[in-house]
Amino acid sequence: MCHGGDSFRKGKNRCEHYPEQVMGTSYAWHSRIDVINSRWPRAQSLMADELLSSWLIRSAFAHGCSPMSLTGSLWPDWRCWTIDLDRGLTAGQVEPLARLSGVSVADICTSTLHPIAQILSPGLDSKKGVWPWILALGRRNRRSTGGLQICPICLSEQIPYYRIWSRLAWHTCCEKHLVRLIDSCPRCGAPLQPHLLEQGASNLYRCDRCNTSLSSALDDLGFTPGALAFQLAGDNALRGMQHDDTGPCEASGWFYRARFVSGVLRVGATTGSKTFAAFREAFNLGEMARPLSGLPIEMLPVVERMNLFSAVWKIMDMGESQIRETIRACAFSRRSVVLPAGEVTFSIQAMLDELAPGAARPHKPVAISTPTPRRRVENMWARLKRKVLRDG
Repeated sequence: MCHGGDSFRKGKNRCEHYPEQVMGTSYAWHSRIDVINSRWPRAQSLMADELLSSWLIRSAFAHGCSPMSLTGSLWPDWRCWTIDLDRGLTAGQVEPLARLSGVSVADICTSTLHPIAQILSPGLDSKKGVWPWILALGRRNRRSTGGLQICPICLSEQIPYYRIWSRLAWHTCCEKHLVRLIDSCPRCGAPLQPHLLEQGASNLYRCDRCNTSLSSALDDLGFTPGALAFQLAGDNALRGMQHDDTGPCEASGWFYRARFVSGVLRVGATTGSKTFAAFREAFNLGEMARPLSGLPIEMLPVVERMNLFSAVWKIMDMGESQIRETIRACAFSRRSVVLPAGEVTFSIQAMLDELAPGAARPHKPVAISTPTPRRRVENMWARLKRKVLRDG
C-alpha cells in the first residue's frame, strides 16, 4: 500500500469569511502536481487536494476514452472501479501509473485516503470494510450507494474535480462558499458516481444517470455554523492543533471523543429516555430527529451528518471536563453508555469507571404474532432506498 506520509500543507486562512463561532484555519491536503516526462499525450496535472479517482477520470476524458478503458489499459487484470480505489494502491499498481502519467509515486500516494486514515486510526486494518471517518462507497460491482460529496459552486469553477475532503465524514460544508455539500443528484437523487460517466463527457460535473448538471443544485444549501466549526476543529485535530483540558490532543483521541458524543446523542434520540433528555438540556439542545437508518456515521447522508455534528460541537466546545461532569450529574449508568469501536481513550475510561453499573434489563421474548416495530420498519426502508438508488 502506498503511503503519503506527512504530506499535508497549511493553506490560506479564510477566517474573515466566517461567523465568529466558526473562525479557524483551513488546510490543503496536497499541492498541485504538474506532470514531468509523461508518456501519455494529454497527461493531466494532479490538481490541489484532488482525489486519485478524480484525477484518473479527468485523464480518461482528456484522452477521449471512458475511465474503465483507461484503467483497463493500465491494469488489465484488475477491475479497479469495483472497489474503493481512493484507499490506495499497491507498489505494483502505482508504478505503471507513475511511469505513464508523469506524476511520481509519492505524489500519487498523497491523493489517496490512506495517510489520513492512518492518523485517525493508528492501528488501522486496511482490509476493514469501513474505515473510521472515511465515507463508505457501498460498492456493488461498479455502482455505489454514496460516499462522495462536493460543493456545487466549487464544481462550476474552472476545472471541476473531486477533492480529498469529498470523502471525509466530518466535512459537511464548503468553507469557501459557506454552503452545504451535496452527495446526490438534485434531480434524480442518484449518488455521485463520476466514474460511470461515458467517454463523451468532457468533465465531472454531471450526473451519470440523468445527465443533470450538479452545479445547478444551488437551492436549499443552507449550512449550520456548528457543523462548520466541528469540521474546522476536526481538521485542526488531524494536524495536532487541538487541545483538551490537559493539553495537546492526539487526532485519534479527539475523533474518538467526537464519536462517543455523537453516539450518546443518537442513542438518546432513539430511546427518548429522561436521562438522555436531561443530558441534551444541560447543553441547551432541543429535540433531535431519530436516526432513520441506524447506519454508522460513514454511511449517513450529508444532511444527517451536518445536523448531528452541529449538536456534537455544542457539547464538545464546552470541554471534556464539562462533558464528564454532565454525564455524572445526569446519573448515566455504565450500561446506558455505548462505546465506539476502537481503543478507549484514558479520559473516557476514567469517566466510565465513575459510573454506577446499572441494572440489567430483562429481555422479553418476542411474540411471533406481534407486528414489526415501526422503528425497525423505518430502518429497513431507509437502507432499502440506499440500495435502490445504487442499483437504479
